[in-house]
Amino acid sequence: MKREVRPTLLTALCYAAMMCLAIGINLLPVFLTSIGASFGEGGTLSREELGRLGAVAFAGLVAGILVTGPLADRYGAKPFVILANALTVLGLAGMAASQTFSLLLVTVFVVGLGAGMLDMILSPVVAALNPERRTAAM
Repeated sequence: MKREVRPTLLTALCYAAMMCLAIGINLLPVFLTSIGASFGEGGTLSREELGRLGAVAFAGLVAGILVTGPLADRYGAKPFVILANALTVLGLAGMAASQTFSLLLVTVFVVGLGAGMLDMILSPVVAALNPERRTAAM
């Protein structure tokens, strides 16, 4: 039994997942002031520690992109999209529940990893679903 491919629905689902990616990566800078006040010894985190949060998120993003590409070619995109969304949700929940700066760094990396995986998988999927208007779809 062959399933019917519905490009419009699949493109909309990809857009929803890309919104998760955007929220996951762009939420951190919005809350840096609050995070600095909550986790700092003596009341505030240093600028270096706040910068480390952004660097760790970027490292997770890069790791997700580098690791996911070859694996998705071998095993297919679907399991990686599901895993990436789960990592993003778990990372965001972990950020909210973090009690220490070290745990916060780990959860920020997890959010970046999920976002990188989504970025690597969803862009080619959207392009493949919309061959006649790739640029507009992206």
